[in-house]
Amino acid sequence: GVGIKVFSLQADPWQAPRDDVFIKYNFKTSTSVLTDFTICYRFQRTVFASRETHFSYALPDMDNALKYSWEKGWPDWDINGLSPYEPQEYNIPISLYKWMHFCHVYNNTSYQLFIDGNVFFTAKRTMPIQNVNMSGILIIGQEQDSFGGGFSKWENFRGHITQFNIWNKALQMDTIRNVAFGVENRFGIIFSSENADLILNEVDQYKIELKELLKPNNKSLLFSDEVTFSKAEYLCKSIGSSLYLPLNSSQYTELIVMLGSREELKQKKIWLGMTDFQEEGIWRSISSNKTVNNWQMETNGGTNENCAITSTFSDGKVEDFFCDYNCAFGCETILEAKIRLRGLCFKKPIESWFMPTVTDTGDMLLHGLYGHMVKYNNSHWELIHVNKNVTVATIPDTGKFYPIGRREWTLVSEVCDTKEGEVITLSFSVCQYDQFMCDNGDCIPVNERCDSKTDCADLSDESGCNILTVPSTSPSHIPPKNQVPTKSLGLQLAMNLIRIPNVGDTVNSINVEFELYITWTDSRLQYHNLQPDDSFNRLSKVDFQKIWYPKLKFLKTIGGNIKIMDEYVKVNITDDAEDTDHNDVIMDIIYKGSSASLIYYQHYIGTFACSFDVFYYPLDKQKCSLTFKLTGVNENSVKIIQENIKTQYLGDIFLPAFQFMEIGVGLSRDAATNIEFTLLRRPMFIVFSTFVPTFMLLLIGYATLYLKTSLVQVRLVVSLTTLLVLYTLFNQTSASLPKTAYVKMVDVLFFFDITMLFFIILFHVTVDSLPPERDDDSFSTKSSTSKCQISVKSVVVCMRYLIVPMLASVFFTLFTLVMIYQL
Repeated sequence: GVGIKVFSLQADPWQAPRDDVFIKYNFKTSTSVLTDFTICYRFQRTVFASRETHFSYALPDMDNALKYSWEKGWPDWDINGLSPYEPQEYNIPISLYKWMHFCHVYNNTSYQLFIDGNVFFTAKRTMPIQNVNMSGILIIGQEQDSFGGGFSKWENFRGHITQFNIWNKALQMDTIRNVAFGVENRFGIIFSSENADLILNEVDQYKIELKELLKPNNKSLLFSDEVTFSKAEYLCKSIGSSLYLPLNSSQYTELIVMLGSREELKQKKIWLGMTDFQEEGIWRSISSNKTVNNWQMETNGGTNENCAITSTFSDGKVEDFFCDYNCAFGCETILEAKIRLRGLCFKKPIESWFMPTVTDTGDMLLHGLYGHMVKYNNSHWELIHVNKNVTVATIPDTGKFYPIGRREWTLVSEVCDTKEGEVITLSFSVCQYDQFMCDNGDCIPVNERCDSKTDCADLSDESGCNILTVPSTSPSHIPPKNQVPTKSLGLQLAMNLIRIPNVGDTVNSINVEFELYITWTDSRLQYHNLQPDDSFNRLSKVDFQKIWYPKLKFLKTIGGNIKIMDEYVKVNITDDAEDTDHNDVIMDIIYKGSSASLIYYQHYIGTFACSFDVFYYPLDKQKCSLTFKLTGVNENSVKIIQENIKTQYLGDIFLPAFQFMEIGVGLSRDAATNIEFTLLRRPMFIVFSTFVPTFMLLLIGYATLYLKTSLVQVRLVVSLTTLLVLYTLFNQTSASLPKTAYVKMVDVLFFFDITMLFFIILFHVTVDSLPPERDDDSFSTKSSTSKCQISVKSVVVCMRYLIVPMLASVFFTLFTLVMIYQL
């Protein structure tokens, strides 16, 4: 007949695998030897084998003279029993019922795999290649573990294969592309399935036009359930597809024929995947948003009818229709596996992949790549393991559409160490590893899981958001160990001094409000669904009590006056998450304890003792500290890393009486941590309220030396009054400072001023007791330069211009230098 030979090997997916289905060819009379060679063939899978073997060639003394197989992601090619090319994992398109063209090109430098005419993979040669003697047996569809035998039902090919050819040279890319695209049907020089004398063992053979194999599969999955346009679009999206839209009139005609062949669809209209929502009369594909111009539209509904359905009449037209009306629908055929089954115990992710299909009789199937099937049976869905010929689990009717989403299934047979009759949670969805699956099967980005915002329509993304798992071997009273067994667990500390409400310099105390952040790692724990923003990763109060956390004891508090305003523990991501478990039905992102750090936040306000050194008042600097230590742990097991402590001040720099200068870590003793901060007194108020008045009083006392000596009562009254006022000011200033045993600089200042006023008073009394002189009422300023004489006039002049000014100048100069020096 006309066409090319196609061979069917165990193509029925409902049949268990066998080891007696293969194509055999004996090269016993051949004398060919292969050095550089090419092997090409076209095939269509219907089921994946555990170890899919396309071909194997054996010699009497070597069972793997040539072989190509593929096992769940890893290719395996042998030449003369060796793998002379570097092994690599590569992802071949995972599809069923799709015709693909493979070409394996071997030469002395590399191996190349061409898929559908394009270079898909290249591997370099790692060892010399010996020539292949072509006098053995070629088996298509099984792996030979012995010469012409040793077959296994798990190492086969299931599907259809054709155009198998072998050339004794490396074909050029143009030739390969011509063969792949059907431009030419070139036969192999060494072997061709078209003219070879083949032995077909349980293999069906038929012929078909090559152009039929090259046609794209654009048929639709047709469903008889009648739903609204938006619901139909949603259902198609849930299986990784979109509403079906014929590309041309030919495909539209095929669709009409398909509807007529299905009894339950004959009288129904079918939604088509285009709308004119955006602009009336301009129809766009809902999957690509491109305009569709190749249709005759029966647009009689105006702006009220924006969705497209198949025409009621056989005129090749498409009608616009009300989008809220219920119609049957079709989804684009899916040629690659997109649906994942989670909740069982598959060893490899690829084993959990399924494709949605619809049989010619309208039965819906989820077709597993590796022998599992899900089908609707009257009132319930069944999960069947075809290879073992057993029903695994069932679930009641979910609405006659595929059982997409997270659901409770009842086991019909024991699986994954779970007994028959028990209920387990399984899920089917198209969600990828970087997505979270809602209970209804919708997919959202994984970082939207447990982010305090509902993103799933069923709100399931915000349920079960407990981020912590604590093993029973992790008691809360025992601290974790360091990753290095010989070292103690190091705690990282950060402190924020928020504000200083009060400085009690008269009672040697200071009131402060501050925050502590203590960070550590507990490798015993496990975390779920952590967010990049750690503010979303707070532990609940219940979880807080389940873990070990550091407890602090504050030293130097006054009367135990310290209050904790707030505390919590949050988790901060420090490393990548664990590889996603392809069987995890919840699809949580898991982090090991070593991949995240715990941060214990504490907010305190309290009053602490602070020894004020006021020797240089009012230019004094004060160093105060907050001292605390860990309790309940041994220093050899847990300690705060002093050199890594971070501190900062967040409050106002200028306090009522002080200026904040700096904060840092002080010397620690007895395993205590000492946070020190420095305050500088703001002197201007004190200068104007104390020092200036003091100086003014001293000047008043000094001014009495310029009064007439005859006015002794006035001189004494003014001097005594000045002394009393100065003494009162001294007492007032002393009362505003802490009691000290040492003499302060301000004390020295007042002592000098009081002493000077005291001696001025004594001077006035002494002068009054001296005998009067002539012209005593008037003192000449010229006498200030003459030699002092023991007389009223000379004594007053000497006191007024020499003694008092000289003493005051010397004292204030020294006082100023000392005060400035300490700054």
